[in-house]
Amino acid sequence: PQAYGYEIMRVDHDHIFKELIQEFFKDFMRLFCPSQADEIDFNSVSFQNQEQFTDIVGGDRRSLDLVARADRRDAGTETILVHTEFESHRRSLDFPRRMYMYYCQLFLRYQTDIVPIAVFSDDTVWRKPIPDTFQIKVGDQHYVDFRYHLIKLNRYDYRELLKSGRVLAFAVAAKAQYDKASRVRVKLDALRAILQAELSPARETLLIEFLETYLVLNSQEDHTFREAVETEAEYSEVKRLIPTYEKFRKEGREEGLEKGRLEGRQEQLRRSILAILQRRFGEVDAAIVARLGEIHEPSQLDSLLL
Repeated sequence: PQAYGYEIMRVDHDHIFKELIQEFFKDFMRLFCPSQADEIDFNSVSFQNQEQFTDIVGGDRRSLDLVARADRRDAGTETILVHTEFESHRRSLDFPRRMYMYYCQLFLRYQTDIVPIAVFSDDTVWRKPIPDTFQIKVGDQHYVDFRYHLIKLNRYDYRELLKSGRVLAFAVAAKAQYDKASRVRVKLDALRAILQAELSPARETLLIEFLETYLVLNSQEDHTFREAVETEAEYSEVKRLIPTYEKFRKEGREEGLEKGRLEGRQEQLRRSILAILQRRFGEVDAAIVARLGEIHEPSQLDSLLL
């Protein structure tokens, strides 16, 4: 599918951001939570596997996107948890309550200090911001005054990110603030910055793939991009990426089409199962609908139709 001339592929935003932030966690904290970063011994960072909690009201299991654990600098055995949620679209105004519930459950489990963060990567301009606080008040008394770091990426100017010197910022610039006319220049400048950082091939590739996923050029922009690489000396080093760039675009299209077919098949099977259940038993419980959504293997879904 396309929108306004740009190819749109289904992507797993949570996975992409999680992989990037895990690899560049120190940069992430230094960029967006510098005061808290000063408290962390980054040599001790580890990532918790699949932190899950039961939603007591809804009855379903919820997985947290990313939880890092680290020692506090100059504080012996004291630890800090950094919990980050990645959101690709605007959430309801109830979102701060959910962040507070996650915070409470993490604290009950680990009994340690926690830094809560939410990263919003949607491209919309919020007319009514989501609060970065959650409060409980009765009468004139505040009983809870919870705060979390709300990071809305398109509030950041891409030029400031590129000037930060943090290599993570070179990729995240793709989701920052810039006008449509600057798209090609943003991509050129970000790629040049990544190449000049002299990273390992694996880390360089991770940043470039993020940039390619979130800053896809249409045909006219792609022509302008190639022309600049060929004619402008400041982008000469970007020229060596062209073969890789071509390969990524081709593989990305094929992978996107294949993933789209698979997800379409999954959704079709889920609808068929729900239709049968509704005919036989009436309204289907929300927990069953949620459980179906967790099954991704078509053969498993097929078996439920037998």
